[in-house]
Amino acid sequence: MKVTVNIEDKLIIDVLKYSNASTISDGIRIALKEYTTLKKLRELGQDLKDNPLIFSDFSLDVRTINRRS
Repeated sequence: MKVTVNIEDKLIIDVLKYSNASTISDGIRIALKEYTTLKKLRELGQDLKDNPLIFSDFSLDVRTINRRS
């Protein structure tokens, strides 16, 4: 998608510096991917905090099955 935006020079310089990109387009692409990945991870972390995974202790079941064999 082609987009025209006004972004301050300092921000573009930082994006190019930290992304090691050779072009502004690549730098912005890298920055946006990293930003969305971090947001998704934070959202997942919050979901896990609100609704933690519960693992049952099935080791007793495995021991019982193994002892039958």
